[in-house]
Amino acid sequence: MLKSKDAEMKQRYADCFPLRLPDTTDDVPDHIYHRIRLKDPNKVIKGRGYSAPKKYHEPWKKLIDKHLAAGRIRPSSSEHVSPAFCVPKYKNGVPDLTVPPRWVNDYRELNANTVRDNFPLPRVDDILAACGRGKYFGVLDMTNSFFQTRTHPDDIHLTAVRTPWGLYEWVVMPMGGCNAPSTHQRRMTDALQDLIGKICHVYLDDIIIWSQTLVEHEANVTQVLEALCAANLSCNAKKSTLFATEITFLGHRISSAGISADPLKVDRILNWPQPTTVTNVCGFLGLTRYITAFLPALAEHTSILTPLTSKDCDVAFPTWTAAHQAAFDAIKRLVTGTECLTVIDYDDPTKDIYVTTDASDRRTGAILSFGETWETARPVAYDSYQLNDAEKNYPVHEKELLAIVKALKKWRTSVRATLERSRTHTKLARGDPKYIKICTSR
Repeated sequence: MLKSKDAEMKQRYADCFPLRLPDTTDDVPDHIYHRIRLKDPNKVIKGRGYSAPKKYHEPWKKLIDKHLAAGRIRPSSSEHVSPAFCVPKYKNGVPDLTVPPRWVNDYRELNANTVRDNFPLPRVDDILAACGRGKYFGVLDMTNSFFQTRTHPDDIHLTAVRTPWGLYEWVVMPMGGCNAPSTHQRRMTDALQDLIGKICHVYLDDIIIWSQTLVEHEANVTQVLEALCAANLSCNAKKSTLFATEITFLGHRISSAGISADPLKVDRILNWPQPTTVTNVCGFLGLTRYITAFLPALAEHTSILTPLTSKDCDVAFPTWTAAHQAAFDAIKRLVTGTECLTVIDYDDPTKDIYVTTDASDRRTGAILSFGETWETARPVAYDSYQLNDAEKNYPVHEKELLAIVKALKKWRTSVRATLERSRTHTKLARGDPKYIKICTSR
């Protein structure tokens, strides 16, 4: 039934799901532009060009002709020139020349001279906390999202790039600019302003919709699609799912049961080979920290691998010892045991928020949980912190207090919301349901 409703809704709002962007920029709104403000207006960008392999010339030239016909780029005589190149898209690990390559603009020199746009991206934690309470979900993925915003006419000459066929400048917002994500987030926020936080959230070109009932979800999806149509924003039908009970969003698996780690990221960690360089260790630790909220006592094992990321190890990577392998395997075991986390419902007066902390000689750990009692409460998130050399010398009671302070700083939003709900002060207590419970375990 959900698939039929998905197809019906996409058919009803077919204008929002074109097979490709229209070959014109006339319908792109002009009340929000991509601006490029220079720190030093007198500095001229003079990027050197890159050589392009002959086998990529034909697909790149077709891509240029396509953008020219659509009005997204135009020939340029700008004094500002940045290099550009193309990279093929891969299929099963092999370059696929049957599809258009990726056009890469190297705007590093331009970005270094650009005043940063401070329009904020939403916090992923806030998005997950809001949508995690839903039972029906929808996900929208935009089509060439950056090309749906105009570059300001006064700044178009700054986007000029060098290609084997001359200079071209971008009439629409190009990829590679340091302020492009902020501009796009502003554009999406403007389009969905009245709906964000109530029935949907948007993170760059990804939109999530959540609802409690199927009837409510149909109404919510309709509101979002009408808002997108009004703003002339297009989405990718193949990558969008409007009706589902389980979705993947921002690297997390979301369902009515709660939030879990993305299976693809879990598989990557489980299949990670034994590190042989500092880069390998950094990559492994970085990937595990992405799902650290699902992994209790993570710092107990990362503290053994972290010293392998030092500058000395970069010069001569040390011998991989049994202790390193034990920590490496222990992290993988933690990943296989990841459970589905719950979210906090601040409107439920029958349940409370609990912060349980612990400390050892080299780390602190904490669990944020939600439920009727601290024994039956379900975990919301885990956190662990590796003590530095000075903190390792703290007495036991100070390490325990440090664990509490770290946890409250980490989850201060949940603590503040709890205090606003109870309209009282935080208190270290166990029995009073009005207060947040902070438990220390030894």
